[in-house]
Amino acid sequence: MTSPLVSPTSGGLGSGAFDYTSNKDDYELLSVIGRGATASVYAARYKPRAEKVAIKCIDLEKYGANIEEIRKEIQVMSQCHHENVVTYYTSFVVKEELWLVMRLLDGGSALEIMKFFCPKGYDEVLIASILKEVLLGLAYFHKNGQIHRDVKAGNILLDSDGTVQLADFGVSSWLVEGGERRNHRQTFVGTPCWMAPEVMEQVNGYDYKADIWSFGITAIELATGHAPFAKYSPMKVLMLTLQNPPPSLDLDGQHSRYTKTFKKMIDVCLQKDPSKRPPATELLKHEFFKKARGKDYIEANLLAKLPPIEKRATAKSKAAPAEDVAAAPGGMRKGESGRYRKNESGEWDFEPCSDEEESDDEEIDLPELDDQGRAQPVKPSTKAALRAAKIAEDESDEEPATPTAVSSPGGPQSGTSSSSEGVNAQAAAQAVADAWQTAVVVDLKIRLRDRNRQLKDIRFSFARNDDTVEQIAKELVEANLIEAADEKVVAENIAIITNVANRKTSLKFMLAEAATLPTVDQEGLHGYAQVLLC
Repeated sequence: MTSPLVSPTSGGLGSGAFDYTSNKDDYELLSVIGRGATASVYAARYKPRAEKVAIKCIDLEKYGANIEEIRKEIQVMSQCHHENVVTYYTSFVVKEELWLVMRLLDGGSALEIMKFFCPKGYDEVLIASILKEVLLGLAYFHKNGQIHRDVKAGNILLDSDGTVQLADFGVSSWLVEGGERRNHRQTFVGTPCWMAPEVMEQVNGYDYKADIWSFGITAIELATGHAPFAKYSPMKVLMLTLQNPPPSLDLDGQHSRYTKTFKKMIDVCLQKDPSKRPPATELLKHEFFKKARGKDYIEANLLAKLPPIEKRATAKSKAAPAEDVAAAPGGMRKGESGRYRKNESGEWDFEPCSDEEESDDEEIDLPELDDQGRAQPVKPSTKAALRAAKIAEDESDEEPATPTAVSSPGGPQSGTSSSSEGVNAQAAAQAVADAWQTAVVVDLKIRLRDRNRQLKDIRFSFARNDDTVEQIAKELVEANLIEAADEKVVAENIAIITNVANRKTSLKFMLAEAATLPTVDQEGLHGYAQVLLC
């Protein structure tokens, strides 16, 4: 049984609603092209016209929003009509799911393409060409009183003809409600690595300039293959963003191929004072965007070189010699340390890395809360640990980082005031506490050694309102990622670290293998495993 969330006759779904039915049987789901904690996106076929579309199926129970909130999101989508914003057609409810029918862009996301085609980042002309289209979409959003609030490479979609569109309105918000313009929002939404400092702080609210910060982070992501601080947990990202100078593009080493003009464009976006960031219309005039080409260039120099999206995973797996792949999930190679991540299809992908890369996490206490739920100030020793945070590792070619403000015996360094530092530390502590208390989905990883004594990271998400720790542990056993003898202890420790009362970001626990090893080492994870927030 299906029913429209908003009746087309009310005009609530926009003009596209009259071109597509709200009958589930008129749509055929073909393949999963995206998956999140509360929704899956499918390539689908609209049978009456044999037309391909995209359908986002949102689990209403997991989503946690009421119908009125969902109506508002649909209203945002239905009122967007711009060549750089994904076209929305209609929506309807199917049992416990909301189906959003949209235009299918079969080139994939800028993130997915980058991982397959250029994992170290795009060339500068392609970046300028893609980002100019994104900026045109943002200018449209902001002109109409909207903030996107989740600008990142994963939400930039490309069509096979080179069209670039902004997608995922899941956290977008009107600045205009009830006919009156609201100057600022005060809700904590977005993805931490791309989130503006003022969104994290939750002090004076924020406006469309938060999107400009996210745009600057996305520019770095497209150039380097990842966002700044991407290897850190969300809690740590909040601390580093609020306490450190803004990230930038290091033009030394492997990033020397980029120009100073590109770096200057990024720097003007990533200013901590929102009033100093240019609006999207002004940023479009920046010299960097003179390099931008049209969609024909994007099609010829990027999309034409790629296999169809459904064949990319297969093509990538063929790159590794069959004899070099062990019988393990995700194509793990013998003798390699690395990370397991669950892909969009629910399968486990393996990416190799060194033991040194795997040891970049530190144990940090989450802020203590008072009786009113307010975060207590961060202790000086904790702040020092956060500042150190092995930031030196970020200065490598792999992930450049800006200098950090570290107190010296004689006082703070020039340009850093102890009072502002205290405010930032308090804001960071409160932001971390708020995020932890309200998080519906918690990202985790389990670190342990396999039977060849190589370090492995297993990354996955835990939905507090839906998953059980027993279910997660059982799935890890069935995927041959942990031993059956460790299923119970893994479940117990996932339960501890995901509890809202938990104040730790890391726990270590003994495994069954400890009884058989000649040497047990908790620090080196010989006979032990570690579960971490990430």
